[in-house]
Amino acid sequence: MIRHAILALAATLLTIAMQAFAAAPAGSLPPPPASSTANRTFLELEKEVIPLQEARGGAMAGIAEGIGASRRIARVECEPIDLTLSAAHATKLVAPFLDESSKALSGAIVTCGADGAPVRRMRFTNALVDSMTFGKLDASSKASHAFAVRLRAESTESVAVTGEKPLVMPKDSSKPSLASAFKIEIPGLDSTRVATVEEFTVQRPPAARGSLARGLSISNIKLVVSVVDRAGFENWHRETVLNRASSPKTMTLSLLSPDMKAALFTLEGTNTGILALREIPRENDTTVKRFEAELFVGQFKVLPPR
Repeated sequence: MIRHAILALAATLLTIAMQAFAAAPAGSLPPPPASSTANRTFLELEKEVIPLQEARGGAMAGIAEGIGASRRIARVECEPIDLTLSAAHATKLVAPFLDESSKALSGAIVTCGADGAPVRRMRFTNALVDSMTFGKLDASSKASHAFAVRLRAESTESVAVTGEKPLVMPKDSSKPSLASAFKIEIPGLDSTRVATVEEFTVQRPPAARGSLARGLSISNIKLVVSVVDRAGFENWHRETVLNRASSPKTMTLSLLSPDMKAALFTLEGTNTGILALREIPRENDTTVKRFEAELFVGQFKVLPPR
């Protein structure tokens, strides 16, 4: 009987785990971890302590070359460090990266215990921001918004820590940014009914990785918009795509406070153009009819708070 009870419990736990895995959202940005007092992760950078939602990577890995008996470790590389953090805390890394004024950074990823004292520190040296992924915005979402920032470091060293005092955290006056609280502004267009902004990435071209060479690559940006706002987008598409007349615009994308009154973080995209308009089938007669607008952006920069 005990054996049957154990098998039944194991089957139940396996079912729960499979359901949780199936429900996990896809995409390059992982969901923010559940809050926990037992394990907290921070970025130590230039005497600042920056809260992280998640930190991954940074291992020093050997790269083997050759075949058969001659196969050997030819070199050692530092794997990318992937950070997930809020807009307020990402600004220090994102702003200089986008205006191409960033410099090599040295610091540490610190894991703290329940009392706030460090238990492990991974130091990194000469790290460059390699890419930034702006998480998806969705007017119907209740989740928080997040940035994914990838660092490429020259080297890392991870050590256990004992006996240190709890980290001294600066007063954090920043407000949480929600995936549902945002605003898109494009001069000459009514864009008040944008329902979603798909995640997009700004990164260094592969040839420029590990260097401060100028030039960033920006993935196309897809907006899902109510058909009520379609006329302006159609005119823009007809003018620039069908008639091939250059008509670049400047787009601003703002993350707003939960009450939708203050801009917590704003990106300005210059040389913005439209590429395509696509129909989106309605799930049923009660859903709002929407279309997809695919845009390109030449350059982004972070605007001061307003």
